[in-house]
Amino acid sequence: MLTDVTFRDLHPLQCHLIIEYKGEKFMGTVLFDDPSVCWFITNLLKKHIRSSIKDIGSLDVSYAL
Repeated sequence: MLTDVTFRDLHPLQCHLIIEYKGEKFMGTVLFDDPSVCWFITNLLKKHIRSSIKDIGSLDVSYAL
């Protein structure tokens, strides 16, 4: 389950994710080539906090690219 998503202006090409899996929390970073795409994906993922990773993986983002 996705529990948090952050984007920092200092690193406009990085989106940080926190997920919970079997009671443990994990953090990961997604890197982008374009800051506007990073911002878009970060805001999209914020709308899906508390969603399963499986459901998030099914999102269609082709319209944004």
